Amino acid sequence: MPSRNAARDGGLMDTRKQDAENLLKNLNTTVFLRQYKRDKSALTPEAENKITYTYDSALRKLDEIANIYLKRQIKQTLMEKLGQLDDDDALHNTNAVSSAETSDKLLRSRQYYEQTITEREAIFQRVQQVAKNIAKGKKELDQMMNEAEERYESKASKLTEQWTELQRRNAQRKAAIQMSAKRMINNEDDCKAVLETQTKNIQEFRQQKQSLQDSKLDLVAQLKTMTAQFDSLSKKRSDRESTVDTKKREEQTITLRRMHTWYTELSKTLEKISGIKILESECNEDHITVLVLEAHRVQLHYDLHSNKLSDIQISPSVCDTAAIIEYAVQENDVKYLLLSLRHLVQSSAPSLATADAEKVDDSV
Repeated sequence: MPSRNAARDGGLMDTRKQDAENLLKNLNTTVFLRQYKRDKSALTPEAENKITYTYDSALRKLDEIANIYLKRQIKQTLMEKLGQLDDDDALHNTNAVSSAETSDKLLRSRQYYEQTITEREAIFQRVQQVAKNIAKGKKELDQMMNEAEERYESKASKLTEQWTELQRRNAQRKAAIQMSAKRMINNEDDCKAVLETQTKNIQEFRQQKQSLQDSKLDLVAQLKTMTAQFDSLSKKRSDRESTVDTKKREEQTITLRRMHTWYTELSKTLEKISGIKILESECNEDHITVLVLEAHRVQLHYDLHSNKLSDIQISPSVCDTAAIIEYAVQENDVKYLLLSLRHLVQSSAPSLATADAEKVDDSV
């Protein structure tokens, strides 16, 4: 009997171990999670492809930890329950109950994992969006930093130039002050001494300025008095000069009138003697009209630029004047023209005296 009971107990234990191993195989969380991933990838392939390598590694690590934990917990629970079972019926009943409980747990775990993965995917999408915003902000910040650096460098360069210019001016001012004060400036005491000297000089300059202003007022008063005297004397002198000028102008006017009368009479006498008269009413800038022996009009045309004869017109015409006109124009000789023309006119009018012609030749 003891041997049968031992054999029966040994067979029962073997059966229990085999059932436990089958149950563990059925409850393998790794297989379950892989199947879950395949189902989820088939439903949402795009979402699966968006998962990064880091996210997959974390998920695999989480699966391994959960798998180890579930295996340990299931083994411990099975071993405790197997130790409490007495026969095969109880084992089968317990196995059925355990399978149902395990399936329920796996279903809840699957729902939990699905919810967790969904939440993590949402978080991951938000993290990606935040990362994009951060990258965009970083890019804008880098651009702003570059622009700010350029502005800073430009401003720093300008400030450096201004500082250098101020240093140069200060050095020049210091040198000028040292030359004016005839003292080197090396410390604060030297500055105070120079300041006292300049203050004293400024006070002296102010006193001199006040004295010069007083002198200026005196000179202005004297100038006004002298100006009034000068105006009075100038007026008297002007009155005297106007009287003298008036008398002088009257005398000059009388002299000019006498000369004009004399010149007019002389011109008339010469015209009568020579028989040549200038018609002033028929003269202008480019030609002069001359009346010869009161019978012929001679128009002498001049070139405005050279003031030389350019053409001669005689009316009424006289014979044998072409050669005379050509020679007179070529030599610019008006005297020859008028004398020759007068001789031609006199030869055509024998009533004129030849003696008068000789006198006219001498006068012209």
